[in-house]
Amino acid sequence: MNLIGHTENERNLQLDEVVLTASPDEIRRIAQFFSDTADRMDEMGSDYDHEHLSDHAKGFESSPHLIVVPGT
Repeated sequence: MNLIGHTENERNLQLDEVVLTASPDEIRRIAQFFSDTADRMDEMGSDYDHEHLSDHAKGFESSPHLIVVPGT
């Protein structure tokens, strides 16, 4: 697993740590997104590309982008 971040000025920054500030409900919804995404990865295999949390869970449209891509 890698953690990669972006700022307005820099792209593809390798991160050592991520701090997530969220409510218990948000954490549960993010966890469900991760679980559903893992299922889609298994189903699609090498055809899987990426998914955005905000495309799958209401209320995250104005949050920082959380994107899952397959690891190597």
